[in-house]
Amino acid sequence: MAFRSIGKGLSAAEKFLCIMNLGQPLSNKTWKNHESAITLVAKAIAEENMGDAGKEVHFNSNVSSNEGEVVSGGVSFDCSWNTRGWQGKGGVVAAISKRTGKIIDVIHKSLSYPQCKKI
Repeated sequence: MAFRSIGKGLSAAEKFLCIMNLGQPLSNKTWKNHESAITLVAKAIAEENMGDAGKEVHFNSNVSSNEGEVVSGGVSFDCSWNTRGWQGKGGVVAAISKRTGKIIDVIHKSLSYPQCKKI
């Protein structure tokens, strides 16, 4: 799955395995199963880390408030498109705490989703 993390897919993995003489290439079904399993785990870890980052911002806010209560804090936003330029059909936006420098929320939007076409 290292290929997926560098933006490459099944065909690049097959070429690499062939060049390195490392056995049979993966089937498309096997690739998708591994990709789905890793996606689920990555999402769970990301949500846990962002929740912890939010709790850290809340704890360091110097306000004696209850957990779950809204506190004031600065954030910056960073975004990225899946292709260069403004012709990308999808992108991701991250909210980053100015206090801790940690990501506290991420959202992905794509024009291929029916909900986004209504916008």
